[in-house]
Amino acid sequence: MPFEGFPEDGLSFLAQLARRNERDWFEAHRAVWDDQIVPAMLSWCTELCEVLRDVMPRLIFVPRVGGSLYRLNRDIRFSRDKSPYKTHAAALLWEGGDKHDAPGFYLHISPDEVILGGGMWIFEQEGRLDRYRKLLQDEESAKRLEAALSQARKSGLKIEAAEQLQRPPRPFTPEHPRAELSRFAPRIVTMQISPEKIGDLIGPKGKTIRGIQDETGAEITVDDSGTVTIAAVGGDAMERARQMVQALTAEPVVGEIYEGPVKSTTPFGAFIEIMPGTEGLLHISEMQHGRTEKTEDVVKKGDRVRVKLIERDERGRLRLSRKALLPPPEGGSGDGGAGGDGGNSRPGGGGGDGEDREPVARAADRPERGERGGRGDRPRRGGERSRRQ
Repeated sequence: MPFEGFPEDGLSFLAQLARRNERDWFEAHRAVWDDQIVPAMLSWCTELCEVLRDVMPRLIFVPRVGGSLYRLNRDIRFSRDKSPYKTHAAALLWEGGDKHDAPGFYLHISPDEVILGGGMWIFEQEGRLDRYRKLLQDEESAKRLEAALSQARKSGLKIEAAEQLQRPPRPFTPEHPRAELSRFAPRIVTMQISPEKIGDLIGPKGKTIRGIQDETGAEITVDDSGTVTIAAVGGDAMERARQMVQALTAEPVVGEIYEGPVKSTTPFGAFIEIMPGTEGLLHISEMQHGRTEKTEDVVKKGDRVRVKLIERDERGRLRLSRKALLPPPEGGSGDGGAGGDGGNSRPGGGGGDGEDREPVARAADRPERGERGGRGDRPRRGGERSRRQ
């Protein structure tokens, strides 16, 4: 349908979403997004594309959410900002190839501003950067570029890049007439991940890696050896993408401190997600100094808890401790909780009261209490461990 302007209800929706950025509010009002904002953005892009194809015949427009139109929901798994939705509508038209590695036009609308950006935001590939610098050294090509930029500025357009080098790269000198233009460059960093984690990074049909690219603006590639290359102009974008990749692919390290949600509780402890998809057992004896009668007295499902990874057994199961991060109580160690004797518990959380607990994270692996006998049937023996019969 023809574009008749962005709906006023759509602007009001985005303004209210900025104040009520929560899923319940969005679901109650999502008809505005589905029935007004999305059709308006697609119509706008359709007409814009028809005009721009006169100068960019290979311009690509994919008329759907997730194609040219960016999704409204945010990937908040690795973000400090837990707001689930963006508060603007945005779309991208690009000229051939991968939309993250091609020149194009970016359309952005919010209650406060409308942005139309054109060009290439990042030199993801070193080859592109080399060609750009060679262009600046060719007098005729460089003059055409300078003329185009000058005309853009006269037309009221703002020429910007996320970040520049502090000094002109070789062979440019500070006195070179195009030294300023030569300082545009990407940042590139490589990381090594386990080849077994490549699938986690890419995700189903590339969904995960595309989500990181959309969230940060960085370009990410990974080869079969597990070498990950991240290219971005902005230092913040680079670091953000690196953190997201690391969070998805990192292996838990014994001795490190993690924070995550309580996924479930049991009579013998709680399971904490310390990394996406990775859980460990916080045994009841490792929750706090002193005795803990009930898991839910300390943590409940959904709570976020800081813990230390104190053991990883040969089967890869993780044992966590909250107690290790708490200052000891005055007047003694206070480790008398849930079977502890105060000083002889092993890293897995076993106590010195004669009970040699399993260093595992599953209820199914624990013997029934009847097989072990009651706590009161066994005399305390200080730090000496009893042997199971």
